[in-house]
Amino acid sequence: MHPKIIRKEVGNCCEWCKAVAGTQDYAAVKETGNDVFRRHRFCKCTVEYDPGDGKRQNVHTKKWIDPEKESKIEVRKANSELLPFKQAKTIKEANELAEKMGYKADYSGIDIKCANEWNEGLYNAKKDFPEVAEKIKFVGASQKRYSLMKKEIQEYYTKYYLEGEEAKSFRALGIKEEEIKEHYNKRINYWTNEFTKGFKVKPNSMASSWSKIAPEELKNDPMHGEAIRIREKYHGITMNNKYFDSYGRAYESGVRQVTAKWHPEGRQTVKATFDHEFAHQIDEYLKVNENENIKII
Repeated sequence: MHPKIIRKEVGNCCEWCKAVAGTQDYAAVKETGNDVFRRHRFCKCTVEYDPGDGKRQNVHTKKWIDPEKESKIEVRKANSELLPFKQAKTIKEANELAEKMGYKADYSGIDIKCANEWNEGLYNAKKDFPEVAEKIKFVGASQKRYSLMKKEIQEYYTKYYLEGEEAKSFRALGIKEEEIKEHYNKRINYWTNEFTKGFKVKPNSMASSWSKIAPEELKNDPMHGEAIRIREKYHGITMNNKYFDSYGRAYESGVRQVTAKWHPEGRQTVKATFDHEFAHQIDEYLKVNENENIKII
């Protein structure tokens, strides 16, 4: 472990404080009387000692800090400062609004009224369930989630194979680049499809939620770990743009599902669809489906 000293700016800092803010190795500054430890009168900047074991200590108050607890407090504080929700006039604005809330967004092919209700659901979720809402990474059209994820994973496997030692040895033997690419294409496509096939949009799926976290040992796999991390960047809730390209079509589909008793009365709206998908996120985060009392209910 390599202990660090972390100095953070608080509020509208002076130029001196801004200059000394940052992270430094404890061993390099502990005996130097370095300015990183100092604070002028009325200074609110924090200076923390991080030994590298998951806890930190405030240098001036000597109070130990739990980073996980501190992070949750910061999330709640940030969410409490959200401005009143504003309706977007265009899909571009809807994407930008979601991104301001901290999400990667692509509502391509979605009716603007549907996108606004989805964003409003996110806005309320950030206030009411911040710890769950922060787990969401992507919102928008299910088709865009699939295509963006597939493109990124395919680019990863292309780089993995074409920049690997075996490919380099082929080049050293004088094998042409197009022949090398042809040699690896089948493997690149196989692994790309293997990691994205569950996200291909089914015709009868109106919306979807995904929030599975892979075990750390899988993320550390030298070949597939990066593909797993890419996939987790698309955690979130999305709409099928074959239904939600029209607010009226989405509503009519909701009515059919209520009539068929797939959903309870009054759950035919876009908002109800959002609530249903967000409930899956809550379930995954809190492991509600594993609670024996809930199972009885």
